[in-house]
Amino acid sequence: MEAPIFFSWLISTSFMASITACIILVLKVIFEHRLSAQWHYSIWFLLVARLALPSIFTSPFSIFNIYRFLNKTAGKPVDMGPLQTVIRNTPLHKGIWQPMEDYTLSVSRISMNALFFVWVVGVIYTLSYISICNISTMRIIKGSKWVCEKEPLEVLEKCKENLSIRKNIPVIQSYHIKSPALFGLLNPRIILPAHFYSRLSSDDLRYIFFHELIHYKNRDILVNLIICIIEVLHWFNPIVWYGFKRMRQDRELACDAAVLELLNDKEYYHYGTAIIKLLESTKLSPYAYSMAAVSSNKALMTKRINRIVTFRKESKLRRITGFILSVLLSFVVLTNSESISYTGSSKAQAEMPQNVIFEDLDNYFQGYDGSFVLLDANKDIYYIYNEKRSRERVSPCSTYKIISSLIGLETGRLRDKDTKIPWDGIIYPFEPWSQDHTLETAFSYSVDWYFEKFTDEIERDKIMDYMKKIGYGNSDISGKQNFWQESSLKISPIEQVDVLLRLYKSQLPFSQKNIDTVKHIMKVVEMEGSVLSGKTGTGIVNGKSINGWYIGYLERGQQVYIFAVNIQGLDNTSGQQARDITMSILTDKGFI
Repeated sequence: MEAPIFFSWLISTSFMASITACIILVLKVIFEHRLSAQWHYSIWFLLVARLALPSIFTSPFSIFNIYRFLNKTAGKPVDMGPLQTVIRNTPLHKGIWQPMEDYTLSVSRISMNALFFVWVVGVIYTLSYISICNISTMRIIKGSKWVCEKEPLEVLEKCKENLSIRKNIPVIQSYHIKSPALFGLLNPRIILPAHFYSRLSSDDLRYIFFHELIHYKNRDILVNLIICIIEVLHWFNPIVWYGFKRMRQDRELACDAAVLELLNDKEYYHYGTAIIKLLESTKLSPYAYSMAAVSSNKALMTKRINRIVTFRKESKLRRITGFILSVLLSFVVLTNSESISYTGSSKAQAEMPQNVIFEDLDNYFQGYDGSFVLLDANKDIYYIYNEKRSRERVSPCSTYKIISSLIGLETGRLRDKDTKIPWDGIIYPFEPWSQDHTLETAFSYSVDWYFEKFTDEIERDKIMDYMKKIGYGNSDISGKQNFWQESSLKISPIEQVDVLLRLYKSQLPFSQKNIDTVKHIMKVVEMEGSVLSGKTGTGIVNGKSINGWYIGYLERGQQVYIFAVNIQGLDNTSGQQARDITMSILTDKGFI
């Protein structure tokens, strides 16, 4: 089972949320006494939004634009010594052969499936823990005594009237509760600790009821539920958990401030005195999403008392300042850098073309999970084997170097097929790589460092713009240096054929000169009346070749056939095998 796309999004979102939480914490220190308690609480909703929104638009103001710098300074792929594949051309038919070899380094990667399994186990454990906390709380509530005395109920009704609340909210008392709390999402109840309920004056009750009713009015129980769901999904991220712990604390401070806004100056002292009576911390878990309690711990209580003593009603200027700062911060943390956004289709599969003839080619793909797509460009008929795999997007590997060459030429980083880039001096495991190269020789030997060097000199925005114009697979170049090599960029065999068709017809957004240059370096063999052009690609992960490509087109007089073969396997699955399968099929069909 493949780890779902959702999991990759979750990991990326959790990382960006960690940065968001750190920025919020820094700003809270800077503006600790300059902005209101409500602002200090509300700003945490940016963290909630960062974690909850499935898709966020891009912005040049995003803090995550730093990702572009990281992409440019990222190290080279891990050289795993002998764990590489060398794919060599051997003449299948008589003709003039262009030397073409696909040297491929292994990509080091942690199994996403293993990480996904660990994540699922963590989700189950965390969800079980939170569920037990809430079940225990509900049992306590069920065994509690309802408050029926006239005086506290009259105080409650006056508080509700003051806050324009019409909902019937009963009051209960329990010896198991050490702090007043609001309980219940759909049927809210106010819980009072029975051990000092009898010692509460009418004013004490009024302050407590105001506090809990503000929790109700602000829908804090619902917020608790959303936070708990997020915490379950991001159980592995301590920064997210700490951020939400601080959010809960700031919520109590904001609730205090809201109560003080309802009182006159002389009542601030009495409200603080009532809070001091609640210094004994609750024994209920803070992860009981169905509760919003008055107190949390003594350290927080001390901070709350200090805030109450120094409370001043918020001025209009402070409100405006807080609002402007929140808006500016949202542009920074709630937007993505274009370099880490999906600019193409988010679908995992491509659309099936019309005029398709499905073929049974099982005999050619024994031992592989593969697909074959052939387009008769003259008749506009597709011949497809394995519909599912032909639509499924996978890493293009070195076949992307066709597009990379076009972009390099179009942006001026490459002049022509003879553009030489000096060898970087690194001793590679492949002798042909350890020398100077031109575009033509680098394409033939699939020299990664050559393509990396000129690609790094091109702004990611420009590359992305070309991806959009071409419609190249998912157009996701968010991976680091080699985003085309078992990384973020993915394309299906059907889409490979579509891109090659537009390349052949000179319908891609590149000059005719540059298209002709790439067509020239793609040529593999010229036979009597026929020309075969193509490119192999191999994906090696942790020393095992798991992904093989061979794409290209065959010209036979006026006839043009465009093809893409992809094979998947656990190991020994390379572009060489994909090419051999392609040539066998084309030969048996009589095209060669």
